[in-house]
Amino acid sequence: MDNPALQEAMEKWEDLSRDPEAIREYEARHKALMDQLSAIKENERRQQRRYEEGIEKGKHKTAVAIALKMLADGMPIEQVANYSSLSLEEVKKLKKN
Repeated sequence: MDNPALQEAMEKWEDLSRDPEAIREYEARHKALMDQLSAIKENERRQQRRYEEGIEKGKHKTAVAIALKMLADGMPIEQVANYSSLSLEEVKKLKKN
């Protein structure tokens, strides 16, 4: 090898690879890093799921608000369900309340 820094790194790697304690430390550190990365990714998935659930709740609240206004204007429940994307049962419950 022509690169002294690379040669030194390879020599250190060879020394470490012969030491069982160094191998265990390396594997423990590697496992800890992989566990940390896994935890970060799981947290990102949970945040994304909560975000999507929040969007859906917001859409539902908007649909309910629109349906209530339509019912207040005397529109038939079938039409309210159709335009608001709420189920007929949901619209009937809103009308009762």
